[in-house]
Amino acid sequence: MAFTVLKTLNVKQEIPLNESLKLLEKTNDPLQKQALYDKLIPDFIFLHPKLAKSFLEEQRELDCFETYPDYQWKYYQNEALWYNLNYQFEDSLESYSKALSIVEENGDLSDQALLFVDILGPLLNLNKYDEAQGYLKRIQRIADQFVMGDLLMASFKCREAYYYLHLKDYSQSLSRFYEAESIYNRFSSDLAAKDQYFLNLVHSGMGKIMEMSDEWDKALHYYRKVVQGCNRINLKARLCWHYLNIGRCFAAMDNPLEARRYFTKALEEQGDHSAEARASAYANLGYLEYKDS
Repeated sequence: MAFTVLKTLNVKQEIPLNESLKLLEKTNDPLQKQALYDKLIPDFIFLHPKLAKSFLEEQRELDCFETYPDYQWKYYQNEALWYNLNYQFEDSLESYSKALSIVEENGDLSDQALLFVDILGPLLNLNKYDEAQGYLKRIQRIADQFVMGDLLMASFKCREAYYYLHLKDYSQSLSRFYEAESIYNRFSSDLAAKDQYFLNLVHSGMGKIMEMSDEWDKALHYYRKVVQGCNRINLKARLCWHYLNIGRCFAAMDNPLEARRYFTKALEEQGDHSAEARASAYANLGYLEYKDS
C-alpha cells in the first residue's frame, strides 16, 4: 500500500506542505516523487486546482507508475475528483471506472467504500439515480461488514442525503444531513480540504431544503456557513454557486442591496468557472434592475 511505501521512504504524513514541495523539487527518485505526489495532490485538488492538474500529469509520466497498483488507483481517483470539481462529469466517471477496476482486484473493502462514495458525486450531477442507488446499497453492505471510519461514514451520509434530496424526499434527506453534520462537528476545525468540502455540501444541502419550504432566514444561515467554511481554508470549489445562493436568499427577503452584492461576487469569483452559475447571477441582477425600473 502507498502508506507503507511512504513510511519506507521516510515521507511522513505530518511533513509540512512547504517542506513537501521542497522535497519534491529536490528529489530525482521516481518512487519518492510518487509518494510525495500521493501526499500533496488530494488537498491541492481543492486548494490549488491548476497545480494539482500539473502534478497529476507529472505523476502519470513517472517510470514507476505502472509498478504500484495502489498509486495507480489513487491517481485515477484524484483525476476523477479533479474532473468532477471542474464540471467534467463524464470524464470523472471514466476515471473512477479505471480506479474501481484496480481496487476491486487489489484493494480492500475500505478502499472500495471510499471510491463508491466519491463516484456518487458525478452520478448525481448527471441525474443517474438508478446507478447512484446501486452504489449506495453497495456502501451500506460494506458498512454492515466492518466499522467504517467516522469521516468516511459522514461523506456516505452526505451522498445519501443528496440522493434523497434529488428524489424530493426532504425528510430522509435532512435526517442524513444532520447525521453527517454531527460527525463533522466532532472534528472541529481539524478537517482536511476534502472533508471541509463535504461539510460545505452538507450545509448547502440543508440550505436548499430550508429554501424549498420558504424558510429563507434558515437557508441564509446555512449558505453563510458554507462560505465561512470556504474562507477558512481558501476553498474555491463551487464558491460561485454559494454566493449565488446567498444572493437569492437576500432577494427573497427583499434586501436588493445585499442581493446585488452577492450576485456580483458570484460573477467576480475566479476560482469557480461555472458558466451556469454566472448566467444565473446575471439573470438575477437583471431581474432586480427590472423590479426597480
